[in-house]
Amino acid sequence: MRLRKARGVAELPVYNTVYRCLQPGRALLDDALVADIATALLGDPAPAQAWQRACVAIEQRRSTAAIVAVADGLPDDLAEFTGRVSECAAILEGPDDGTGSTAVVYVLEGMAGVGKTTLAVHVAHALRAAGRFTDLCLSVNLRGFDAELPPADPAALLSGFLRRLGVPAGHVATLTLAHRAALFGKLLAGRRALLLLDNAASVEQVRPLVPSSSSCLVLVTSRRRLEGLPATHLRLEVLRREESVALLRRIAGTERMDADPAAAAGIAELAGHLPLALSLVANRIRSTPDWAPADHLARLAERTDRLRLEDGVQATIGLSYDQLPAGARRLLRLLALHPGRDVDGFAAAALAGCGPGDAEAALAALATTNMLRQRVTGRFELHDVIRMFAASRATDEEPASARRAALTRLLDHYRHSALLAMNHYAPHEAHRLPAVPDRDIPAPGFADRASATAWLDAERVNLVAAAIHAAAHGWPEHTGHLSMILFRYLDLSGHHLDAEILHAAASRTSADALARARALTHLGIAHINLSRFHAARDELTRAADLYRDNGNHQDVFRVLINLGGTELYLGRLAEARRQFRHAASSAEATGDEVALGRAMGNVAVADYLLGHYQDAIETCRQTLTISRRSGDRIVEGAALIHLGASYQRLHRSREALTQLQAGLALVRRVGHRAGEADALNQLGLVHAALGDHHRALDLHDQAMEIATGDGIRELQVQVLNAMGGTQLGLGRPERALGCHRRALTMSRQLDQRYEQARAHDGIGRCLAANGELTAARKHWRNAVSLYTDLGTAEASAVADRLRKSAAGI
Repeated sequence: MRLRKARGVAELPVYNTVYRCLQPGRALLDDALVADIATALLGDPAPAQAWQRACVAIEQRRSTAAIVAVADGLPDDLAEFTGRVSECAAILEGPDDGTGSTAVVYVLEGMAGVGKTTLAVHVAHALRAAGRFTDLCLSVNLRGFDAELPPADPAALLSGFLRRLGVPAGHVATLTLAHRAALFGKLLAGRRALLLLDNAASVEQVRPLVPSSSSCLVLVTSRRRLEGLPATHLRLEVLRREESVALLRRIAGTERMDADPAAAAGIAELAGHLPLALSLVANRIRSTPDWAPADHLARLAERTDRLRLEDGVQATIGLSYDQLPAGARRLLRLLALHPGRDVDGFAAAALAGCGPGDAEAALAALATTNMLRQRVTGRFELHDVIRMFAASRATDEEPASARRAALTRLLDHYRHSALLAMNHYAPHEAHRLPAVPDRDIPAPGFADRASATAWLDAERVNLVAAAIHAAAHGWPEHTGHLSMILFRYLDLSGHHLDAEILHAAASRTSADALARARALTHLGIAHINLSRFHAARDELTRAADLYRDNGNHQDVFRVLINLGGTELYLGRLAEARRQFRHAASSAEATGDEVALGRAMGNVAVADYLLGHYQDAIETCRQTLTISRRSGDRIVEGAALIHLGASYQRLHRSREALTQLQAGLALVRRVGHRAGEADALNQLGLVHAALGDHHRALDLHDQAMEIATGDGIRELQVQVLNAMGGTQLGLGRPERALGCHRRALTMSRQLDQRYEQARAHDGIGRCLAANGELTAARKHWRNAVSLYTDLGTAEASAVADRLRKSAAGI
């Protein structure tokens, strides 16, 4: 504590903070706190600094492993694909259904450059052309042997798969790796789906990605033998002599290669019969009509002898590289510096410091010679082997200053283009975005929100990877700016893990206190979206202290609202109310009526949960007056809903119906889906109280459909508990018990103590209805304990029920 205070750290670590920091599975390590603990234990700051550096390195690697891009389609097939007849037949003539509980799996294994990916893509296209596995196709690069990036995290990959299958991001975020894998298998059950898992690192990386559905087929490529993975393993060796020559003939031209069969055979031998090397040589032969095949053979022999390489791949790449125009060679070198794994023409132009036209010409030259591959139109990527070659050439041929200048231009491009995109994506938040120089860097033009969204979706992985790279290599301002610029996109699109990674990097590296406070605020919101409420409270508290120190009262309000919401999730209702009241005072002092209405609406929620229903009614009326004056229809609708819910708790059902129906109509009109689900659920409770349980159940079902479809987990828990009460009212204790038990499981996952208490109470009622009084009392005691800790009115009612049960009343 003394060390942190000396450094000006606002908050002091308590036991719970330290305990959580060191728990397995902790979302983000506090490297400064770890260093403090190490210093305290070892009595020496020197090794503690090493601990801190190790934490930063681990966090960097973990963050990068979670940045993945999943495609719902296949890369383009190569028109010049040649050979591999037996391997193709083994897959194409194989079974359509797996045996047992897993998919049909084929693993293509072999050395780098042997053509594993090319074969997998070709076979996948052939399967779909034959009308097999056409329901769904997913593909992803697992980055198993990337020279710079760690292998992709299976949990992040499954998150991408599930989102492609329509599972809301908020729901995915709460699931463990095992639960994601189980849900993935469930969603693919009976579907003819094809998965391409390219460049796998290990069995452990692949196993969770294989769906537990025998109707699916999975193609895996790897440089390693994936022992222990139930699959058909096909080992790819280099091409046979006749296949190598056939590939040369197909690309370079039949007439030229047939004119000198000895030269063709010699080239194939020196290229090691590797498809990657052969395609590079063949493209070079095709583009130099004044050179005979024998001339290419002689030059390749000279280069191979000089390098003393057995397989000739390095020599082949080097010769193709030497033949490129100077601009294309330079772009290839600079592309190896890119922290992401694919580029468009604008990013290439930024790296090279040229116009988009020149960059596109260079990209085309590189693609034509197979130095680049184009997975989708307009986007290019390097093969791992060529990336290593290009990175070596960049180190040898580009001064450090030139490499840094290229990366600076690239980061400038991403920052500026992201800003332009966000001005269309969320124009109402333009005032929150930083002013950044464009420095005459070409950027894509955006006509509307749809085009901006398409660009953000395509570049998301690159944007986050660029920000992480910037944080680790001396561009902290770019990381901070990207954190601010991309906040709303990542938040609304549900990429909460990406948001956590980005904002955490910005909070660690931003030198400016205000930028650090904004990053911490955004990090706290990402934690809330990921149901990491303790971590959210820690980050938001730090942000509030920084804002206060800098006199930024408007942003303090925003943090207080989110802090209050976090306290609500954690069941600290009195503290939540205090934060909301504090936020209201802050908004009132600045004259911001929109902010004041939002704060007062949240105060009403806290009053309602605390059982202060008359206070909640009065606060809702104040909120209605403020929101109608400011024109904030969402807050007005929420206030009507909370007013109706409070009337219902006071058994004023008719008044409750009137307010809830008005609130439902308003939130539907403005498209506020969460508000609609809340209103429907509350209306269900009113109808249940009036004895119309079937109508109540229908309303609960409508609310659950919205909450599930939009991934609003906290609302799902509320609806389950409400459904349980309604089912019990219909005389269906077993169904009611199932609802409450599901609610208990979910509320524990989300750390929602109020809903846990409701679930325990409901389970107790169901068990009592079945005559299981001993078990019922156990759950009621749990409910009383939770309600008492929360300080809510329900504690006395459940305690009275427990007392009467024990007395046999």
